[in-house]
Amino acid sequence: MWSLFSGRSEDTYRLWRLPSFHITEVARPSMDSVEQHDAFFNSFNLVRGPCLGSGAVGEVVLASAKHNSSLKVAVKIVTFETEGCKGDFLSEVGFLRDLRHPRILKMIAFAMDDHHGFMLSTYFKNGTLRDTMSSDHPVEEPRILRHILDVASALQYIHGLHIFHQDVKPRNVLLDDQDRAILADFGIARQASDSSAMVMKWRTTPGYSGPETRKRRPMSPFKLDMYSLGVSMWMLIYRQRSVGIKDLLAFSDQCKDVKEPYRRILRQLLRKDPNKRWSAADLLRFCVWNSLCAPSLMSSH
Repeated sequence: MWSLFSGRSEDTYRLWRLPSFHITEVARPSMDSVEQHDAFFNSFNLVRGPCLGSGAVGEVVLASAKHNSSLKVAVKIVTFETEGCKGDFLSEVGFLRDLRHPRILKMIAFAMDDHHGFMLSTYFKNGTLRDTMSSDHPVEEPRILRHILDVASALQYIHGLHIFHQDVKPRNVLLDDQDRAILADFGIARQASDSSAMVMKWRTTPGYSGPETRKRRPMSPFKLDMYSLGVSMWMLIYRQRSVGIKDLLAFSDQCKDVKEPYRRILRQLLRKDPNKRWSAADLLRFCVWNSLCAPSLMSSH
């Protein structure tokens, strides 16, 4: 039996009529993966399109409304290979249901059965920040900083709610029609008890972990998010991957070939000592004081 949700209440299992898509319940007790996927898309009156990206336990595909092909959404499909996969999916749904910020991906609806989870969200045709690294021309530093500040604004908001993302990277940052960054993929995000909470484990993508993860000591998850943001900025500027490089600043000679104030921002985000590393609020404050971004980026709304 399918369960279809609006994303507005974990406790209310009811159908939700979206503004553009008519939802009907589908009861198919025994189906293989292909049939399950087809049943989902049919239940939302959607036509499945090409794959936009894939990960360890799922993929994101493009879909369009049957009655109007110009209406498009992104559909994240997660296979519940373990209970942990199912838990991560429900955790992401819970966060995206409640978070309200212009720089965070908006979930439209979700559905699930015993084996798969499906999440509908806004489709961004301009792709991800990772795609900009593959373009023929390097991205100018002011544009890179604008994207980084958009993500920092989202991080300031969720960190204020004691939520840490745990997988900040260019591939998880979408670009909207105004070339503004949208933070996505909250699959391994978690909520701490307070702003001073520490963690002993960190699940981020290899190459984005702060140096403190190698010391087996309590760590601030919020400062680890900021290190991942610094790695993302470094990758966008140098147009290369960080995997296998233990010290990005040493590798790039303290970023001496990067102009100020971008060099200072990189060095502050990539500090080895998390106590001296900038928080999202520190970064946004510095940029406002130096007229590097609009004051509206300081807003959590």
